[in-house]
Amino acid sequence: MPRDEGKEEEGKGGEGKDDGDEAQDVDPLIEKFAAYCTADDFAAAVAEFCEARCGPFEGASLDDEQKLEWTEVYDDYVALVEHRLEAFCKEHGCEDRDLFKKMRAATSASLEADFVPAVVRNAEYTFFFKEMTRTAEARASRAAAADAAARHAGTGNVSGVWERSLQRHFD
Repeated sequence: MPRDEGKEEEGKGGEGKDDGDEAQDVDPLIEKFAAYCTADDFAAAVAEFCEARCGPFEGASLDDEQKLEWTEVYDDYVALVEHRLEAFCKEHGCEDRDLFKKMRAATSASLEADFVPAVVRNAEYTFFFKEMTRTAEARASRAAAADAAARHAGTGNVSGVWERSLQRHFD
């Protein structure tokens, strides 16, 4: 009996693939969820939260004893993420547990780890803590720069660039 065309290439690096290496189709709901979690408005909501609540995290370290105040802020952060999750599920007519089952199946089906939507990693305490301390440090840097600018306002050139002054030649 003749072989089917294309079958002889299976398992030999040709167009065919071994059964264990078949590409997995990603559920369209998971693709939509990944897009939702990485959209600008989602990122803006997280950034706004971090900016508003980062004060207690200035100079903090994960190696330090974790303060109750940080846990309370984290609980509010998780509530924000959960609210966004609920909004997505309502919009797409699905239950959160079904969405997570599909995500678990998609990520265990040998998809790249980077595919896991940002919301899953973003809800972890370590990510949250690092984001809050980074935001607090950025806020402190901006405040220090504004303070320095205010102290040196009207003092002339503070750019570090030499400018020739003709004023003393006419005195």
